[in-house]
Amino acid sequence: MAQVNHHCLVAKSVRHQLNIIDDYLNPKKEKSSDFEFITVHLGAPEKPVTLASIEAANHEDIIFHRFRLRLAEYLNAVVPPEGRPNRTRISLRPNDEIIESRYLKVKYESMVDWRLEVDLLRCSPNFYNKGPRYDGVMFRDATGGFQFAKLRLVFRARDVKSFQPCKRLFPPHEVYTALKKISDSDLHLLGLSVDYARPEWMILTVLPAVPSPPVRPSIAVDDGTVRSEDDLTYKLGDIKASANFHVATYMDNDIAGIPQALQKSGRPVKAIHARLKGKEGRLRSNLTEKRVDFSAPGRAYNADFDGDDMNMHVPQSEETRAELSQIAWVPRQIIAPQANKPVMGIIQDTLCSIRKTSRFEFRHHPDSYDHQAQTYVDGDIIFGAVEKTTVGASQGRLVHVVFREKGPEATQTLFTGLQQVINYCGIADMIANRKTMDDIQKQIAECKQNVQQIVDDAYHDRLNPSPGMTIRESFEKKVERELN
Repeated sequence: MAQVNHHCLVAKSVRHQLNIIDDYLNPKKEKSSDFEFITVHLGAPEKPVTLASIEAANHEDIIFHRFRLRLAEYLNAVVPPEGRPNRTRISLRPNDEIIESRYLKVKYESMVDWRLEVDLLRCSPNFYNKGPRYDGVMFRDATGGFQFAKLRLVFRARDVKSFQPCKRLFPPHEVYTALKKISDSDLHLLGLSVDYARPEWMILTVLPAVPSPPVRPSIAVDDGTVRSEDDLTYKLGDIKASANFHVATYMDNDIAGIPQALQKSGRPVKAIHARLKGKEGRLRSNLTEKRVDFSAPGRAYNADFDGDDMNMHVPQSEETRAELSQIAWVPRQIIAPQANKPVMGIIQDTLCSIRKTSRFEFRHHPDSYDHQAQTYVDGDIIFGAVEKTTVGASQGRLVHVVFREKGPEATQTLFTGLQQVINYCGIADMIANRKTMDDIQKQIAECKQNVQQIVDDAYHDRLNPSPGMTIRESFEKKVERELN
């Protein structure tokens, strides 16, 4: 910071001598900018200090009175709005840090012999332990005149939040321009096709073709005197008046931060995105699906067999058929490349059945057998039982080893064989026999009788309340227990 010396006679004398030298050396040359040939370097940096500590350490010096606030006012005066974050005023906080320097190294071109000169301007409170040294400088003030001053503080800002680059949203046209500048060689490194997958093609520059009238029909109401138009027709009319907002809500009416486009009745408009997404969208509702079956691939596809179905696609090109058969084919997806372990394994009822049928007492006389150890000879289990750690989706276990040593086809055969051997059943297994039906009817009759007894007890005031419950809650609880 500069402490201005008010000896005006000294300033005027120096200014007069500078003007004489300038006129003598450059009688016709226009005056150039003061900083055209000047470079500045801050040397001997100190440890970071806060603005509040600077004011506290120099509270008796009038120069540092309201130092932080005056510095902010100065920055707002000299820094144009376009150079500030979000074009807002710069504000400095007490805990913002600066890094002091003990000298200012200035390189400039001499106006005497036009040689490059170097000057060190000292700004040290204790120069080589000999006391303070604050060198003098000349600077031009706002009126264009020169002032004589002393360097009292030389610093650079550190971690001042107001000076940090501001975060802003990139509008679509800037994103489009940036993507369009990606060279063909860079696209090749990114694995994109120059002819079929330019990244700027992901941004729509032309509004897609307007849907045909059958997609957005006009409906006659009130005996044909009034016609009600489709949502898309309303939106196409609005686009002419306000393109940006209505084009966005025409495509997607659920964008965060943008108000929804509404009909006259106040109902949100159902845009193209809403018509395509979800189970009831145009895509999923019109695709052929197959009911999910078997338990082996269930977890990998997030299927729970309660009516879930999967879409079936017919590949139309040689490239698509090759991709499906060599990459997306289910047996090739048993091992996940991300973790190098299976994503499919034996679970639920098949797992229980395998463990039951592989137990030693199920296969041999139970003289000695070990639950933990497993010994195989020519594919036969000699000791131990097959459990989840063996046939589950675990790394280095049966499914992983078979896939790695025998391939995807053998692993597919393993899953299919285990399912057929353990859980194979026909239509006859789905029909209960006479004894089972008799037991079911007997159990139902007993439950009905018990419920009737509970009703009679409640009706004749013989029902005692359960702890913490009223009579009504106790009655409902007992009936629910019998019916369940």
